[in-house]
This record gives sequence, structure tokens and C-alpha cells, in this order.
Amino acid sequence: MIDRRINVQPNQNSNEKGYTLVLTLFVILLFTILATSLMTLTLAGAKKNQVSQSNIQKVELANQGVEFITAQIYHELEEELKKNAIDRSRFIDLLEETLNNYKTELNSISSSGETGKYDVYISDIVDAKDANGVSNPIRKRVTFKSTGTVHGQKKLITTEVEIGAKSTLETLKYAVGANKCIGTNCTQLNGEGNMFLHGGVSIQGDFKVDGNLITTNRGYASYTKNGTKNDLWIPSVYPSALPSQGETNAHLVLGGKVYTFTNNPIYDNHVPTVNFGSSYSNKTNNISAAFKTGESPIYC
Repeated sequence: MIDRRINVQPNQNSNEKGYTLVLTLFVILLFTILATSLMTLTLAGAKKNQVSQSNIQKVELANQGVEFITAQIYHELEEELKKNAIDRSRFIDLLEETLNNYKTELNSISSSGETGKYDVYISDIVDAKDANGVSNPIRKRVTFKSTGTVHGQKKLITTEVEIGAKSTLETLKYAVGANKCIGTNCTQLNGEGNMFLHGGVSIQGDFKVDGNLITTNRGYASYTKNGTKNDLWIPSVYPSALPSQGETNAHLVLGGKVYTFTNNPIYDNHVPTVNFGSSYSNKTNNISAAFKTGESPIYC
């Protein structure tokens, strides 16, 4: 009997080629996975950067809105204050009226530009408080809501800002003051803005004089005799300017000049004086000579 079976021996070269093919496919697969992962991470990073840049732009636009509306409010307050001198209560009313013009979303301010737009308004107004927790109505803590919009995407920020007088109104810094009316609606009177300190007047604190300051070491009185008014100048001392508590000196904010006099002027002609002639002595450069010794203010 003839054995027809064929005994096939493994071919070593074929095995090696098979292993090489498998290894090559594995390496290709590995690099494909790595490349895909890298591409995914790159795209995700680019998208994240784009979103981050968009968020930055939206916040920046919202902040611009707060800056603009704050500047606008201060501008309106300053324009009103330039027209006329006002007292504390009127300033409080003016501050509240101005802020209320921008309160609620219906009164919001909007602005658009190349990078996007903002919408800003006041959502809340309360009195500011000092370090002791005491309310200060001439300053308000204002809450702004501002939205920045970029490519239809919005970002809302809430910001609190104190708005109002720095601590007190300019005119309230002074113990006494003499003001000139400023503005187109003013009709100035002769001597307006001048301050007269006759005799031993004592002022504690700073004072402000828009015009001229006139002092003397005599007091004034008047009496009527037989239907005629008579002036009486009584010997006295020069006025005193004492510092406020905690201060070393009183301060004088002066718009004009300082004069003294020793004659006996007619009072009704003396007060509206515009031109101070030879009967008055100019003490602007020697202000201590217009006050009691050791109690003169510092000229500002």
C-alpha cells in the first residue's frame, strides 16, 4: 500500500511575514488613534479658546456699560451744580432724580459696536453708610445690571458703585460762605459774593468767599433819630478764625482780595462796594493783619 499523505513543514519565512503584517497594522492603528485623539483635543482647545475669548468680550462690554452710565450720571450732576449753588436737601433731591432716570430695565442705556453691544440700567438705589453704619443720604449705593452681548450670546454682571458727594457737599465743608450766582439765569448784585466781618466775630472752621473779604476792628450799629437813620461804628477787635476740631488752622478759600478799613463809612454804601479805594487797605498778602493776632486762617 502506498502512503499518499503529504507532510507539510511550516515555512519560517511565511510566519515572520505574518508577524510583520500584524505589527504594521497595530502600529498604524495606534497612530490613527493617537492622531484622532490629538485632533479632538486640538479642536476642543480651539473651541474652548473661542468660547473663553467670547466670554471676555462680553464681560468687557458689560463693564464698559457701567463705566459709561456712571460717567453720564456725574456729568449731569455737575452740569446742574454749575447753574446754581444748592443746599443739602436740594442736592439729595437732585441726586435721586438723576439716578431714577436710569432705574429699571425700561430706562436702560444701550450701545453697539464692532465687537458687540451692552445694555445697562440701575436696579437698586440705597443710602450709603459710613464706617459706623450711619446712613449718608448725599451718597447713594447704586446697583447696576449690565449685559454684554457678542454674536447673540449674553453675559450679565451686577456692579455696586457709590455715587454722590465725596463726603459732604463743597459748600457744606465751610462754616460760613459768600457765594456768587453763576449761570445765564443770574442777575448779580453789587457786592455779591463779598463777606464783611465787622468787629469781634468768631468763626470756627473753614470758610469760602467767592468775592472779597472785608474786616475791621469795629462793630456796627445803627439808630434812628428824628426819622433819620444814623450809623454807629463801635471800637472792638478784629475777627477770629478758629480751626475745626482736629485741625491745626482754619482755611480760607478766597476768590477776590482781603481788605480792612478804619474810617466810618455809610453802611448802605459800604456793603455794595465794588471798587475799594484809598479808604480801604489791601491785606491780601498780609492776611494776619486782618484778623485777631494768632487767630487768622491759612489762605488757600
